Amino acid sequence: MSNQFTVSFKRIVAVDSASFAYVEVPLDDNLLLLGTGNWGKTSIINAVRFFLLPELSLTKSSKNFGFKNGNSDSGNEFYTTDEVTGYYFPSSQSRLILEVEHTLIGGTTRRHCQIISKGKDYKLNRMFINCPYDDIEHLFWDKTQGVSGARPDVVYGDNLLGVLKTISKSAVSIRNQEELSLKLYKADILHPDECPFVIYPLNEVKKSNIESLRALIKLLFNQDGTSLRTMTATTIDAHETLVVDINHLIVEHQRLEQKRSELDVLKDKQPEFEELQHNFNVLKAEQTYERAYAQAISNIKAAKIHNDKEHSHLIETMTPLLKDKETSRKIFDSITQDVSFTERDIKQCNDKLASHSKIIDSCNAITQPYVGYSLTEVEEAIKDDLEKQLDKKAQCEDLSTRKLRLQELEKLIGSESVKLEKYILRKKNEESSLKSQLTPSEYKLLRAINPSISEANPGRKLLDNEKHAISVFLELFALGKNGVTFFDETLPLPAESFVKNIDNDISDIQSELNKSKQEHKELVNLDNKNTLHNASEIQGIDKKIRLAEKDLELLSKFNFSTETHTVLTNELIQHQANLLEHGVKKSAAQSKLEHATTLFDVSNTKLLASEKVCQSLSSLFDNALHICQRHLRVKALIDSMTPSKVEGEFIVPTQVELDEHLERLEKSKEARGTVCNKLEQFCITGIVEDEHGIMEGNRSQNAIAKTFDNVALKFRTLTDTQTQLHQDTKIHNDYLRNRLDRLDKTKKKIEDTVLNINRELEAATINDLEGIRLSVVINGAFDDLVLGWREFDELNANAILPSSWYARLEEFLQSDAVDSNDGKLRMDNIIKHASYNIKKFGEPWDRKSQSTSTQMLINLHFCEVFIMRLCDDNSAISFPLIMDEVGQVSCEQFTPLINTLKEKGHTLLGATTHGKSADLIETFGNYLIMDGMSTGDPYHASRAKTCFNAKPEYIKRRNEQLTLEAE
Repeated sequence: MSNQFTVSFKRIVAVDSASFAYVEVPLDDNLLLLGTGNWGKTSIINAVRFFLLPELSLTKSSKNFGFKNGNSDSGNEFYTTDEVTGYYFPSSQSRLILEVEHTLIGGTTRRHCQIISKGKDYKLNRMFINCPYDDIEHLFWDKTQGVSGARPDVVYGDNLLGVLKTISKSAVSIRNQEELSLKLYKADILHPDECPFVIYPLNEVKKSNIESLRALIKLLFNQDGTSLRTMTATTIDAHETLVVDINHLIVEHQRLEQKRSELDVLKDKQPEFEELQHNFNVLKAEQTYERAYAQAISNIKAAKIHNDKEHSHLIETMTPLLKDKETSRKIFDSITQDVSFTERDIKQCNDKLASHSKIIDSCNAITQPYVGYSLTEVEEAIKDDLEKQLDKKAQCEDLSTRKLRLQELEKLIGSESVKLEKYILRKKNEESSLKSQLTPSEYKLLRAINPSISEANPGRKLLDNEKHAISVFLELFALGKNGVTFFDETLPLPAESFVKNIDNDISDIQSELNKSKQEHKELVNLDNKNTLHNASEIQGIDKKIRLAEKDLELLSKFNFSTETHTVLTNELIQHQANLLEHGVKKSAAQSKLEHATTLFDVSNTKLLASEKVCQSLSSLFDNALHICQRHLRVKALIDSMTPSKVEGEFIVPTQVELDEHLERLEKSKEARGTVCNKLEQFCITGIVEDEHGIMEGNRSQNAIAKTFDNVALKFRTLTDTQTQLHQDTKIHNDYLRNRLDRLDKTKKKIEDTVLNINRELEAATINDLEGIRLSVVINGAFDDLVLGWREFDELNANAILPSSWYARLEEFLQSDAVDSNDGKLRMDNIIKHASYNIKKFGEPWDRKSQSTSTQMLINLHFCEVFIMRLCDDNSAISFPLIMDEVGQVSCEQFTPLINTLKEKGHTLLGATTHGKSADLIETFGNYLIMDGMSTGDPYHASRAKTCFNAKPEYIKRRNEQLTLEAE
């Protein structure tokens, strides 16, 4: 089981690119490319670097990709952006495709393809799809059309991504630099689905590592000393990139020197500036007084205009204010009359209410003892009582009548006593009442038919046939809202007063019984008295008769008084609402009248006051304007001034204040010539620039003031500028020492890095060599600078370094150790040359050139060092190494080279022209003829060549072949 995540390249495909309509080159085994010279055999393999680097643009191709043109002597050894674009991406159908295989932890494999095409403005379109190339091959070339194939019937162009998504939803286009870097370099070996398109698993995805990878790729594909130097410099810069701006150090020194010279001149001119400042203050006072006088007149003018407008406005507003006042008075008087009428109506209503309330209260007092009785029942009760009193009176006056009454009372007492016993028995047997034994609906219907029957009490539990009979009887009736219906007759519903309470009934019967007994007793007593005509008794009976008659008279008025009281109450409420409404209107009308009156009075007062102010301002303005004829600058300033106000009022001076302004103005007519001459001298000496034409005769106040401000700023900030210069000098010196100290440490860093690399190369075994090591040459100017700077180290940090040091630094700036374009020192400038030293057994170390295979092995070992440094610890990558013109190399050199590459997981791709020996082909094992086929249906007629093998051919060793033939 594999415990390492491995990336290997399977094949590269070019569509309508270079000189080919379609070319497909396997990368996962040793291969010999055969073809005519300059046919593009190696350029297709070199295109692998497109896929390894995170570029989304072809601009700066020489720097980013480093395609060499072989003209190293011309100083321009790399193909330009236009040359690279025109070669690899000549059309919108041009594609470069790389098939990559991942071997995951556990041994399983998967493949993906990266597709690159050209966009607008040198952009690169990069697409990825998580499937082998065989699944998408039909989109680019139809191999079934003859031997060499043809372009497919449908060409997708810009729609390629959509077609890829129909094959696999994983298809994606990357247009962001940071996202592309993560896709290409970030590997999570425990979660491989999160990194399906990684091509070089870096140990850390950061800019320095990507730049190191760029240098490594250039070394792998270019196989030259320049790439070796670049790789070495990048390795040294791996953790912290060295960039020292030498030009900035010199320019900053020159700035500080210039500043110091300017400050010396300023200190010498300090007395002259103090004299200038005195004269300028005098001149400034003149200008101030002119402006103050002009401001005062401007204020008078503005106040005059404002008051004239206000006076005219007040005149215009007087008529509507007077009209509004009169209208408000009429409205107020009308509403006041309405209030008076409504108050009268309320008084009349209250008087009527009091009269009817008295009747209602008396009636309520009369009916109070008759709880639960209606008005009619109360009247009937009083009438009954009245009749009784009349009978009683008659009895008192007539013996026979009294005897008849005694007989009636005896019968009544007897019947009421029986009735009382009946109701007491009912109460005792209440559980046996019809109400308790019938259902609520049955009892309700029975009570509606006859309330008296519903009160019957059987005194026992009803029999079933009795209940059934009652139910059948009740079914003949129907209870409705208007009454009880019995066939075509409707019985009215009983009044609610018929709902009796047995306790109340017993109490009422007992009360009537007691009254009857009492009356019987009184009549018996009358018989026992000596005088039948008892005047006192009759007088009492007459009084009761009168009261009963009066009560009946009051009760007859009760309904009318109640209804009238309700009507009057509603009328009173309406009158009160009207009074409230009239009161609100009256209040509003009164406020409006008061407001209109106040506005009229205030406006009239203002009008009178405005007339006086207008007269005063007009006189003051005319006098001031007359005086201004002698001061033309003041006159010219008046219209340009903004009138000033305090709390919304124009500041108008008095005549005395105007005279004071004029007096100060006439006393300040000096100094203009003196100030202008001195400012001109300061401009001539270079203390300030003549930005406002003082030296050309411009004597305007603006030019003088601004030029003086420029001069004053120089002297006012002199102390601060000196302090700042001192701080800047110290900062500059500290920074310079920091940069030089860093350069000193950089030299040590170079030595340590080279030593560590050589330690890693000690284990390398290359042909007949005992050892190899990297040798670098440091730029001499840089070395001298680092060695010589310490003599200045003891200088005062607060003082500027001597000019001799900066002269030396300027010489260094002109050397080849510094980039002539931007004046910066980088590691590429410091490492002037990088090469290999080799040692054969028994011989000293030597720098002489080696055979091509030996040189490639050395480069391979060197690249292995950096591959291990850049690659994730748990990952590995297999690179194809390219060797051009292998036909010029002895065949014996390839076998150990190929074996070594195989051990390290790499392959060798050689290129040569036709006609080479079979031994060379046999050594590689696989070959591919690059110029053997052409298609009749290319994308473009100028690119008709095709190259692909379904199964790469294998040439066996000759002796093995002969052996087989002999057998």
